[in-house]
Amino acid sequence: MLRLCSRHRINARNGSPTDYEIEKLRQDHYSAYEEAQNFRRLIYELAKIHREIQVDENIIRVTTPRK
Repeated sequence: MLRLCSRHRINARNGSPTDYEIEKLRQDHYSAYEEAQNFRRLIYELAKIHREIQVDENIIRVTTPRK
């Protein structure tokens, strides 16, 4: 979670995209997760715990926490 938030802040400051394709994120930064389904499951679990993570199909984004 910390790495994802850090990456979001850096990209937002630089004007880079802050939405990530889940599979591309896994391949580029979390390649230790060899099984795509396991990584996707982890992302969905993180989204349940952290309100600032939103998952829309194949896209993950960090947002302002929902109330």
